[in-house]
Amino acid sequence: MEFLQQARFHDVEPYVESFALFLKDATTSPYVKSMVFELLQEKKVDKSFLVKKVGMEEQVNPSDTSLLGDGAFIKELIEKLVCRWEHSNPSLLEQLQAIVQQHLFLMYPFQFPITDTELWSEAYSKWLSQMYGEFWRDNPDINQQELIEAIKFIEKIEQAQQNYLL
Repeated sequence: MEFLQQARFHDVEPYVESFALFLKDATTSPYVKSMVFELLQEKKVDKSFLVKKVGMEEQVNPSDTSLLGDGAFIKELIEKLVCRWEHSNPSLLEQLQAIVQQHLFLMYPFQFPITDTELWSEAYSKWLSQMYGEFWRDNPDINQQELIEAIKFIEKIEQAQQNYLL
């Protein structure tokens, strides 16, 4: 971690091949992979890397990837959570925002498999509410099978997060 912080001030070209090996190793920390990928973006490395983490795998070029949190999807998801919980349960909202941000960082450069922010707002809200033992009434406008899959995805990301606590 210290090395990655220091690398921001130096040429990373001598380390690109080592970073490539690290990014494609499915057993290494997804947190550190996100940090490595951000460093490669910051240094404008224009090369495709095979990235494997939390059950996802893809060839990704740091120079062609939007910065973490820059996408419309995350802004819209956070906005939906704020509208839903800001007045009725601000503590839950704070936790939801923190969890979503942690999950985004853990998955980065990958994104959520479905881009329906209403679905993800419902899934995160239901998942966290049920963790507190609260009764949850499903939104009938949300596809229930997609909701089940989204919650399974959240649980998978949460499990990966627990496995790699820094």
